[in-house]
Amino acid sequence: MPYKKPERVPFQGFSEFLRGKGFTSPKLAEVLGCCPNTAMKKLKRPGLFTIEDVGRLYRKGHIPLTELREAIKE
Repeated sequence: MPYKKPERVPFQGFSEFLRGKGFTSPKLAEVLGCCPNTAMKKLKRPGLFTIEDVGRLYRKGHIPLTELREAIKE
């Protein structure tokens, strides 16, 4: 059986960006206003982030909107 590279999750760069900024599931849960389990699920599958979540990251997480846009594009 030939080796198959694992597929990259869509928007994985956004999740890596948030982890690079120091957002763990408890800290992300505090910013988003959800439980840590939901925050961990969103970190593992970044496609689950909503526009409201991005707005909360901007307002409560103190991440500039331009940086968030660039991270989403990757």
